[in-house]
Amino acid sequence: EQIATAATAAVVQPPSADGELALAYGLSERFELDARVGSTSAGLGLRVQLLRVRPGIYAAVGAMASLSFNEFPVERFTDRARVESFRRQDFAFPLTLGYSRRRIHLWGGPKVVLAGVRSNMAACMTRRGSGCAGEAELRASGFATYVAGQFGLAVGSNRFWVAAELTVARARIRADLDVEMGGSSMQGNFDRRGMVLTPAIGLILWL
Repeated sequence: EQIATAATAAVVQPPSADGELALAYGLSERFELDARVGSTSAGLGLRVQLLRVRPGIYAAVGAMASLSFNEFPVERFTDRARVESFRRQDFAFPLTLGYSRRRIHLWGGPKVVLAGVRSNMAACMTRRGSGCAGEAELRASGFATYVAGQFGLAVGSNRFWVAAELTVARARIRADLDVEMGGSSMQGNFDRRGMVLTPAIGLILWL
């Protein structure tokens, strides 16, 4: 049970780093579409400006859907577990209040993220020398909720900026576990709460 819960935590909310390329296109002054792709995920989204006040105060609401297709490489840190399949869908809904000028942009606001996760893993339950004498199959399917606040700053020219953003989220992750080994099986529940910090740095180019 300890191995199952530890493996589930590593898969659902791993300590990891990733890079993304994002493209956004403004259909009008108030409506924007964007797409993102990275080494572990891809997504689509939209943003609608609710408020535009001169000289540069704005408010916007957005929606984003993304699919994660590459799991955390837990086998780099332990030979007791490996991930055989992994899928995660995220749906994010940010509300942003910002201030924009030619050389500086500030933004912040709340964000809610809902995520569904499904993964199959294998864990070595009995060691024999340097090998594994008994292996268990772990299946986890669950749901994660993140209530977050995000804060960002970008500095540059009227076409190019260097940006930094920090997201602080309160997370709750719940999953159903099914463990099978030989002819026996065990069912359990995974329920954890905690804080998730996501710093980001990036380059913004306006064409």
